[in-house]
Amino acid sequence: WWKGESNALDTWGGYDGVLSNVSYVSGFVSNSFSFSGTNSAVEIGAAGAFQIKSFTIEGWVQRTNTSKLSQDSQGDAHFLSWGNGGWAFGITGPNDTGFPTNALFLTAVGSGGVWCTEKITDTGWHHVAATIDSSGNAEFYLDGVGAAASGRMTWGYSYLYQLVIGASATGLRNSFCGDIDELTFYNRALGSNEKIGRAHV
Repeated sequence: WWKGESNALDTWGGYDGVLSNVSYVSGFVSNSFSFSGTNSAVEIGAAGAFQIKSFTIEGWVQRTNTSKLSQDSQGDAHFLSWGNGGWAFGITGPNDTGFPTNALFLTAVGSGGVWCTEKITDTGWHHVAATIDSSGNAEFYLDGVGAAASGRMTWGYSYLYQLVIGASATGLRNSFCGDIDELTFYNRALGSNEKIGRAHV
């Protein structure tokens, strides 16, 4: 649970991050991480605790640019990502072939992925969440409302890089033009009765 309170400490697991071109700004809860969209990330490392197929990610995100999600040419932005070969959770850009623009997505980076119809197009704070079980069944939440995934995650993962907040670990590409607050990772797929669609504050 990376709260972004003027440090990159992991409140739950001790997997503290290292900042690369990241600042702190006023967040949804106190402070948050702020990413420039270019080589901007919180680097977590390659811990085995995150090399799993079933998990839940949730947090608060805020775009700072309505015309761009990232300075990367592909245009999509990653909230939490392993880079090529691993999994990533983020928001799709205009040049991401086969995906609708501005939609939440889960992907096996470089292979394929799934998305939902819910989109973020403004610069307000939004709660986002994604959950995936061991069979590849995924579900998304935007501001507490569940949204079905476009399909199943059927691709395998290879963990060649490290886990990164706010970008892809592959050269820190797909860096988010925006802010991330209270980002939380669970090592299992939470059910709707566990109130996935509500951020930890």
